[in-house]
Amino acid sequence: WTKDYAQDNNGIVSGAVWNSTSGYDGKGAYTFNGIDNHIDIPPINAGNNYTLELWVQPKSFPSNNGWSHLWGNDYTISNNFGSLYFYNNAGTIYLELWQENILQTQAIYSPTSGIFAHVVFKCVNNYGTFYVNGTVPVHSTNNSFTCNFNSSSELGYAVSEDSDYFNGTLDEARI
Repeated sequence: WTKDYAQDNNGIVSGAVWNSTSGYDGKGAYTFNGIDNHIDIPPINAGNNYTLELWVQPKSFPSNNGWSHLWGNDYTISNNFGSLYFYNNAGTIYLELWQENILQTQAIYSPTSGIFAHVVFKCVNNYGTFYVNGTVPVHSTNNSFTCNFNSSSELGYAVSEDSDYFNGTLDEARI
C-alpha cells in the first residue's frame, strides 16, 4: 500500500515500484512500467468542484493514435470523474479528460524529456482546465460536463478493458 497523508485513503500498489531517491524533489516516487502497473485509490468524495494534481515524468509516450492513462476510473460512465490521459496525435502529445465516452477537455502538452512536470486538472462549474508547470497550455477542446469526483480511481491506469498503462514516474498525486 501507499500512504495518503491527507485523509487516510491509502492506495493499493499493484506492480508500481517505489524509488526513495526519485521524484520531482528527490524524496521518492512510484515508477510504472507501461505494461501492468497501477495504484488503486479507494473511493473519495471530492464533490462537484475539484482539483487533481500530480508530478509526471513520462519515460515514453503512446504511439500514434494511442493513449496512456495517468489517473482515472472509467471514461465511459456519466456523472463520474472519468479519465485523464496522454494522447498522441501524429506526434503532438495532448492531455485529455474523457467522461461518458466523450472527450471533454484537451490541451497540448509540450514535455521536456527526463524532466518532471507539474500537471493540474481543475474542474469548476462544469468546465475543466489543465495547467502544466503553472501555465495554462493551449486548449483545443473544452466542453461543458458534469464535474463530479465521488468514486474509486487508479493512478497509471483507468479501466480493465484497455491496456493503455502509464510508462514513467508519478509523484505526489493529490485531490
